[in-house]
Order: sequence, then C-alpha cells, then structure tokens
Amino acid sequence: MTAPVVFSPTKHMHVKPHLAALHSRCITGDHTIATLLPPLNSDKLLNYWKTRIDEVESDQRIILMLTKEPQLGKFELMGMVSLLTFFMSL
Repeated sequence: MTAPVVFSPTKHMHVKPHLAALHSRCITGDHTIATLLPPLNSDKLLNYWKTRIDEVESDQRIILMLTKEPQLGKFELMGMVSLLTFFMSL
C-alpha cells in the first residue's frame, strides 16, 4: 500500500466512482449505517460524492485515500476517510 493521499479535485476527479463503489460496499457488505441507507443506486452515491468533492473545493472538507500499489496501470482504492475542516479551525 502507498502512503495516504490527500484528495485533490483537479488531480483525482477520476476517483469519484471508486469512492462511491467503496462506500456502497461498506454499507451493503459490512452493514455500516452512515449517511445513506439501502437500497442504493449509483446516481445517489455519485451525487453524494459530488457534494463531498464540492466541500473539498471550498476548503470545508479533506478526503484522505489509501491506495494499493498500481499494477498494470490499475487503480485500486483500499480505504478512505472524509473529515470536515470546521473542527480543525477551533
């Protein structure tokens, strides 16, 4: 695995579907109750992550990603955390 990567909308917009897919797996596979409830659909998840990315762009949120070393150019998201920056300024 690589060191955590700070999500940047200009560099990582292609990751949005991976964030949505991992989020979906956490909800449906691990039964994590967080933000959205099943049944899920890709439009709902992608819209959720669009809003989170908008918050990153306005410096209200930080998203950290953990990725696996790419093999044959394949991107693999292993985990992520999304933090509101409001608490960082207290």
